[in-house]
Amino acid sequence: MAVNISVDEIGVRSLDVDYFEITWKVRSTSEDLLDYTFQVLRSQGPMGPFDEASPEMDDRFFFIDNNIRRNHDFRIWFYKIRVKEKTTGLTKDFGPADPGPEADLIALELRKHMNLLFREFIGRRCWVF
Repeated sequence: MAVNISVDEIGVRSLDVDYFEITWKVRSTSEDLLDYTFQVLRSQGPMGPFDEASPEMDDRFFFIDNNIRRNHDFRIWFYKIRVKEKTTGLTKDFGPADPGPEADLIALELRKHMNLLFREFIGRRCWVF
């Protein structure tokens, strides 16, 4: 018996220098998704070896990887999604996916301005007497 669900559209998006958001979608199926667990695997090469980046998750379809340390700009991380059936313990890996090319200068400047906005100007002004 095999794993009967399939993972599509694995996306890796950079949130910051040291954070990646990994998202995935599951193809439409009649299987109950709560019978499966999802785990994110990480590697420095597309062929592996892959290490566990997340614990097994039941009903989440995203993971924020904040344990990467980008020592230099040329390091590329690759991610796979491991699907495990709870009753039989069978697993199937989907991927690999990488973050893709770096953003252009306009996107970097916009990201910098938005981070400044979120850090400095979000909230409600109040007076304490």
